[in-house]
Amino acid sequence: MLKIADQPIDQRPFSETIVPQKQIETELEKVVNLGSIDCMYLFSSEGLLLAGVSGGNDFSQDAAGEVAYTVTDALDFLGNDTAFKGGLEILMVGRTRRSVAVRTFRAFGQEVTLVLVVPRGKRYRANTNRLVKTIKEISQTVMD
Repeated sequence: MLKIADQPIDQRPFSETIVPQKQIETELEKVVNLGSIDCMYLFSSEGLLLAGVSGGNDFSQDAAGEVAYTVTDALDFLGNDTAFKGGLEILMVGRTRRSVAVRTFRAFGQEVTLVLVVPRGKRYRANTNRLVKTIKEISQTVMD
């Protein structure tokens, strides 16, 4: 095994190593497969897609990106008001009772935005809370 500065180097082919994006997409797939969420997308603070699972839904990655950008600006604006300081999530409910939730949190050294589409009558918070925790854990292992 090669060593640089007394640190072993992983010599497995790139396809055998698990990159953070794949880890996150695997977790997103698990949540979408439970059926309580139609699709999920994770965006960087610059609006770039970090990971996403469409789940065969008609809510596109581009639409999710636009929502993330708009809501992030709204959360920043509301963050200036002490009543909304630390706002983490905005939920939008459509006429069909289908919801789009947008949650921001800190991971990978930046504010990231999670956009998810929730079908009518489904609960999403417990699964989303677990997912955010897992993404933060993946981020921590990458940043260390």
